[in-house]
Amino acid sequence: MPRKYILNDSLLINHEWTRKNPEDNGYRTATPNLIDEVEDSVQRDPKYKKYGKELDLYLGAEKHHANINRDIVIHKILLIDYTNSTNLKMYGKKGTSVFSLADKIVARGDELDQMIRDGCPDAVKIIAGFETVNLFSFATKYCCYHNTICYGRDDYSIYDNIVARMIPFYLKVRPSFISDCRNTQNYLEYKKIIDTLIAVYDLQGIPNIRRKIDHFLWYQDKQKDNE
Repeated sequence: MPRKYILNDSLLINHEWTRKNPEDNGYRTATPNLIDEVEDSVQRDPKYKKYGKELDLYLGAEKHHANINRDIVIHKILLIDYTNSTNLKMYGKKGTSVFSLADKIVARGDELDQMIRDGCPDAVKIIAGFETVNLFSFATKYCCYHNTICYGRDDYSIYDNIVARMIPFYLKVRPSFISDCRNTQNYLEYKKIIDTLIAVYDLQGIPNIRRKIDHFLWYQDKQKDNE
């Protein structure tokens, strides 16, 4: 029976970034069926399943949704840092710690809660924007997990080195432009890259496609490494 997808008409698309053939570099073309197949494989992956369960259990509890309690926010930062290997401790020498990050989030907690609930891209920069370090990758994850687990939405795409490396195999966008999105903490442009990739492969009707395309790109990289 054909799967009925829900149309997502809120994609941000740059028509200058056209589709590439990932198979030229040994990667599989993104199709709706393959996206579903890979998602099933990711969900069965022992490590991902374990970490995903921990995130779902903690962030899924309604009392942990808000970002106004310092102890809860510290716990959430540590959990996301550990399960995603974002290595926040490496920034300690530059004056940023889990505690200073928590203080920053709590200081704008009510505002951030509303922004993340609505999928506002500016929430990423609020969390990422320290003077001495760039927490862009962590901030995208923090917003994404809250948006998906707490509010059941799919407004944020995660940035990490693997996804950034994989995108140019699928889309004609300069790697330096992707890096610039991170360096300038321009989440809106980064989201536009992911949304354009989704559009040129006709994946926009798949529920939670932003979350799934992250899993797909991660899995393609993992499979290539295992060959």
